[in-house]
Amino acid sequence: MNPSEICFITAVNDIERYNRSLYTWQQLTVPRGFTVSSLVIQDADSMTEAYQTGMKSSLAKYKVYIHQDVEITQRNFLQVMIDTFQSDASIGIAGVVGSKNIPRSAVWWEGDLVGAVRDDHTGIMENYLYERSGKKAIEATSVDGLLMMTQYDFPWRVDVFDKWHFYDLSQCMEFRKRGYRTVVLPQIMPGVTHYCGQNAMLGYEEARVRFIREYGAN
Repeated sequence: MNPSEICFITAVNDIERYNRSLYTWQQLTVPRGFTVSSLVIQDADSMTEAYQTGMKSSLAKYKVYIHQDVEITQRNFLQVMIDTFQSDASIGIAGVVGSKNIPRSAVWWEGDLVGAVRDDHTGIMENYLYERSGKKAIEATSVDGLLMMTQYDFPWRVDVFDKWHFYDLSQCMEFRKRGYRTVVLPQIMPGVTHYCGQNAMLGYEEARVRFIREYGAN
């Protein structure tokens, strides 16, 4: 892999929404000595399929798996990410919001939450502020798939999660099985805004049951 490249990987079905998000990513300060690229994956049947395709298509060491409706406003975001990964080789995945534990329900937001994000999933755009630190990354068990960053490549579970849910928790578990940690980046206020709207959660329950069968319930 190219140790000096950062690649944004996105599953896209709304190019106008993607372009608005892409514009904000292009305004970020690029760490010295690094290059930044982006990959669009269209017509995928699942998020795991899209991300597996993107992972195989990029030689970048640092990959940012990001939803098409996520804008990044924190100008030094990429530097914080690189500093976090380079501070500890055992960190495999980083995010901006997640949970310290995965509840028995496997619904991550019912756990002990960490991080920060600006989100409108209730229909109202709000800041969601949980346990966080402006100086160091916080240990987590899982992070929300709206934004997942990695410094290693491991296969996404295309064989189990064939739609649009639990790709994020399963990938955190796959890294954990290999001895790598999941963290939430240092932050005080949200540097990321998620324009997700109110989702129907189609297929969520089926994926939740599959996750528990595959990994068990804590």
